[in-house]
Amino acid sequence: MAELKEEVRQTRREISVISQKLDILADKVAEVTAIWKASFTPDKEITGAVPFPLKTEKELDAFENSLTPELIGFYTKKISKIIGNKPLSKRFKLVIAEEMINNYNLDGSNGKKSLRSRALAKDSKDPDKCLRKAK
Repeated sequence: MAELKEEVRQTRREISVISQKLDILADKVAEVTAIWKASFTPDKEITGAVPFPLKTEKELDAFENSLTPELIGFYTKKISKIIGNKPLSKRFKLVIAEEMINNYNLDGSNGKKSLRSRALAKDSKDPDKCLRKAK
């Protein structure tokens, strides 16, 4: 009889542990489901957001000026969707039009405009590294 009582206690402890693990798993499933739903919802049009690809100096200026804390997450998500899992070098022209890309280089040499002088590069902790990675 004592063995049976001990076996029942052990079974209850195991059920308790499994129940706790199930609760944790249910929370994780809910979290992943929320992320999944958010990633597949159509992009809302946000007032003040600049469309991609950026085709003119004016659009590039508007983009830099619109980088508010409220829009940074929106742009990050949008650019991430544009680039996907492809190399940035292959998809960059979908963010900034090729005509614009051809007008710039890192230092503004050879008659081109300087990327280093743009607000995006100035805000970076290491603009050289950031810009060179984008090439």
